[in-house]
Order: sequence, then C-alpha cells, then structure tokens
Amino acid sequence: MRRPPQLQPVVGNSPLVSSKMCIPIHVSGDQSHPLLTAHARVHVASCGDSFDTIAAALRHAVDGEVVRLAPGVYYESEVLIIDQCGVVLQKDPDVPGFQDDPGQIVTIEMSGGHQCAVVCSGKGVRVSGLQFRCVRNRSKQNEPETATTPPPSVCFAVEAGDVVVEDCLFSNDSGYGLKVLGCAAPTFKSCTFSTCCEAGAWLGGESKATFTRNIVRRNNGYGVVVSEHASGDFSDNNILENRR
Repeated sequence: MRRPPQLQPVVGNSPLVSSKMCIPIHVSGDQSHPLLTAHARVHVASCGDSFDTIAAALRHAVDGEVVRLAPGVYYESEVLIIDQCGVVLQKDPDVPGFQDDPGQIVTIEMSGGHQCAVVCSGKGVRVSGLQFRCVRNRSKQNEPETATTPPPSVCFAVEAGDVVVEDCLFSNDSGYGLKVLGCAAPTFKSCTFSTCCEAGAWLGGESKATFTRNIVRRNNGYGVVVSEHASGDFSDNNILENRR
C-alpha cells in the first residue's frame, strides 16, 4: 500500500477534509445551500493526485480509502465502481454547514445511460448518508417513445462482497433501485427506496442479504423482489404504496 502524503490546507473557499487515509472532496462556493451543485476537484490522499469526478477518484483509490463528501449535488456520467477492500463512502459531518443545518444532504445524480450506475464488489465496503439518484439521459427525456426500449437500468448493483449500506436513499426512474447478484452478502439498513419504475430492490442469484429497517415506498413497480435462490433477513421493513 502506498504511503499517503502529508495533506496541506486548501486556499480559498474549498474545505479540506482529511484523515489518515481519505479522499477529500473539495466543494467551492456556498456550503450552506442544501442543493449546491458540486463543481468539485476530488483529491486522493494515497496518491496525491486530484480528479474531476468521484468515478475517477474511485479508480485510483487503494484499499481502506475513506471517501468523504461535502453537501451538494454531484453529477456523475461514469459508472462508480467500488471493487477495493475496505473503502468507505460517506457524507462528511465535519464540513462547515452540516453543524449549522443538519438537514443538508449529499446527492449523487447519475445520468450517463449506463446499465448500472454503481457497481460494488469489494469486501468490507461501507456506504452511508448519501442519496443516489439515477435519471434518464437528459438529452433523451423529451424524445418520443420508439419501438426499441432500452433495458431497465440499476441504480446500485452488488455483484459480490459484504458491503454495508446505511441511511441512504435510492431512486431510479428507468429501472431498479437495488440489485443483488451472485453470492453477495450485503447489508442494507435504514435506507429508503422510492420512485423506481421496475422495483425498489431485487435480490437474486444465491445471495444472502440482511435487509432490515428500510422504507420501500411509492415505487412505480414492485417494492421488494426475492428471486432465484436468494435468501436472508428481511425483518422490520416498511413496504407500502408500491404499484405492484
């Protein structure tokens, strides 16, 4: 593992978020605005480089990186691939503004037209406190319907590993909020799945998930689908007002 360099404060309006191993996300502008568009440079401490997107930062992250996001809306057009071990992706409560307004949020909006927006396969991954919003390609939203319909997309796909996801929100107007595949053994708790056109959550393969204390509500398709040989703990969920 590469030794992280000494981090220095950033000059200007961009706050510095640092830890022993981290990927600070620097957001310029008014940090107090809950829907601030994040024109960010992403800095990876372990290699000392900076990147324009979260996707690029994740490609260069090493095992054990902590990705801390300041409040704002991050527009991502590439697939976010989390395949390293022990990566942590979370909102940063220490950034100025969170203390003054605890209702501030971090939203990652993906509109690249990919089949999957986030693909997670790493072991020991932790994700918390984020909103994942998958929307149709903006250039195609106003196009008329054609005979060729693209396959449903997936906002967050777990292909392997034992990721733990807490206090996150998932929405997808062109497919699934969550898909769990293969022999993955993820944990999703205290999350919300809403406005997904196919299903809030679909679990298949031989996966064994812990899916508890979640809200699955107002999806245009199914709430939760457990298919194939999938199994797990599905207790204490609030599943209601789904169309199917």
